[in-house]
Parts: sequence; structure tokens; C-alpha cells
Amino acid sequence: GGEPFGASCEPIVWFGDGLLPAGITHFRWSYRRLGSSGSWIALDSTVVRHYAEILADTTLTFKPFLLGPDPALVGQNLFKIRPKDAPMGPGVVSSSWAPEVDSRTNTASGYFLTHLLSGGNAATGAGKYELKLEFFHADGSPVNLTAEGVLLKTPTGNAPFGIGTVPTRQLPTDPAFPFDPQEEHVIRTGGDITAFRMVLHVDNNPCFGAIDSVSVNGVPAGPCGFIEYNPLSPSLAAHQVHIGFTARHPNDFATFDFSISKGSIGVVESTDGPTGPTYVGTYARSPLSHFTTDIEALTLINAGIPCPDGRAAFSENLAVYAMATDGYGTLTYLNYSPGAVAFALEPE
Repeated sequence: GGEPFGASCEPIVWFGDGLLPAGITHFRWSYRRLGSSGSWIALDSTVVRHYAEILADTTLTFKPFLLGPDPALVGQNLFKIRPKDAPMGPGVVSSSWAPEVDSRTNTASGYFLTHLLSGGNAATGAGKYELKLEFFHADGSPVNLTAEGVLLKTPTGNAPFGIGTVPTRQLPTDPAFPFDPQEEHVIRTGGDITAFRMVLHVDNNPCFGAIDSVSVNGVPAGPCGFIEYNPLSPSLAAHQVHIGFTARHPNDFATFDFSISKGSIGVVESTDGPTGPTYVGTYARSPLSHFTTDIEALTLINAGIPCPDGRAAFSENLAVYAMATDGYGTLTYLNYSPGAVAFALEPE
């Protein structure tokens, strides 16, 4: 849907049962800005897997098993591939892995803290980043995936997957997809595949919104909200209500909802859509996402239930919604709502 990623993004990896017996025991995620030739930066936040312990007296506890960074391989930021069996400590009669304790924590293979990029500056940190997944032996030496016969596969559909079967394809070329090579998802060294690669578009910028003071013939309603119009004037400006608001995201990764309610009748005017240039509503949009329109005063006054004497009170409401997601939900703290603005129309 075009949503960027934000906050903590946690890649999920299924590790096949053949890795550990082959001596492939560790992995590492790294990142760098797309297009950069600089050094890769390893993800170094602690990653754990919880497991259940049952004692002889039926005491049940859930303990964390540290995947990494593995202290046995200092300075490499390597993470263990989870063993097939959970640890069995003294006095324990049963133990098993327990992803149910915290499914998000117990499926994360790393934490890409996008909100901390560029020193936490959302504006300069926004953009595309490439992530690299490498594998290692127990002594910390890297794995040549081609030479050691390790296959990389990804789902053929988009998450969330629901209750159905999730098919996969081999990277970069699957026999079932001979005309769809995905070379961009692998990193090669001397022709051999040595890492998996994916690109994320990151944007943690907050939204902004503001509602203009309603005006008629260039005269604003002002802080008290009352404004007069002349329904008999031959000049359109004398009886047209000028409405404007700003709904903005620095990179247009947001949508908005604007409405005008009359008295206790409810919404009598509205528009919504993306804050960016793909907006196709009836309001005029400037390059800085300022939206404007002119509406006949009597159209507003008589909308829904007509109001007597040509007078009515209104409220304007605006909400701007960020599209950014952490993969589990949108980042609602990046939304913005400036609060309602009231105005009243009355004839001269």
C-alpha cells in the first residue's frame, strides 16, 4: 500500500533444522543507507527466546534464552540460531520453547531501531535502507551460502498470511519462477551467495495540520467566530465562504480527514484522501498541501436540515494520519489533529 516503515522493525526468519547440524550456528543483521558505499552497521539490541520450565512441584516459569549478541564472540554482534531443544536446568522436569509468552519478542531476529537513525532526526533519517543477513560458524567465520548449500526462501505473498497455506520461492531464481529472477535479494562475493538482502523505506516524520480562519469577502471570522455574508449582493465573494486547511507530511506519507459539522445536525461538508499530489478531491491543493475551497453560505446553512433566518453555527475538524508502520500497526503517535475550530454565519 505504499506505507513506509518506522519505529522498531523486527525481521522474522525461519531457520531450517539442517543449519545447526551443519555447523552453522550464528547469524547477523546489518544495515546501511541505500546507495551508500560505507560500512555496514550491525544490529546490536538484545534478542531472546522465552522457554517454559516446570519443576517437580509444578512450579511454572518462563525464562529468557539469550540469542545475542553472543558474549562468547566479543565484538562481532553475532546471534545464536535457537537450539532445537530448550535448556534443562537442575530440578527441571520439563522445558519447551514458549513463543506464546510474547509473540513479537519471540519471533524477532533483530531490532532495526529506525527512529534512532541519524541521531533521532526523523527528517534526515528518512529514506531507503538495505538490510543484510549473514550466517556464521561457531568460531565466528562467515558462511558461503552457495558453497555450503544453504537455500534462501521468501513467501510469495504479502503478510499477514491468515490461516491458509503460505507458499515460498527460492532466491534469487526459483524453478517455478524461471522468468522472475530476484537478484536484488542476495549479496554475492566472487559469484557465490553470501548474504540475504532486503530494502526498507523508512520514515518517522510526524504529520502536521492546521485549520484556517473561515472568511467571507476577505474578512475572517476571527477568534469569536461570527462572520456576516450578504445573500443579495451581486458579488460572489460577498456570499461565498472561503475554507482552508493544511494537512501535511514532509514526504506525503499521510492521509487526512476534514469535515464541517452544523449545530447538532452533523457533518454537512467533508473531504479526505492523501495529503500528497495524488489527492483527487474537490478542494484545490497547493504544493505545500494547503487545501482550499469556496462554498455558498446558503448551501452550508441549508445543508441537512435548513436553518431559519439564514443563520447557523459550524465546527471544522481535521485529522492527519501517518501511514508509517512497524509491521504490526500504524504509528499513531505520528498523527496530528489541531482541534476543532468553530464559526457562525449570519446575514448582514
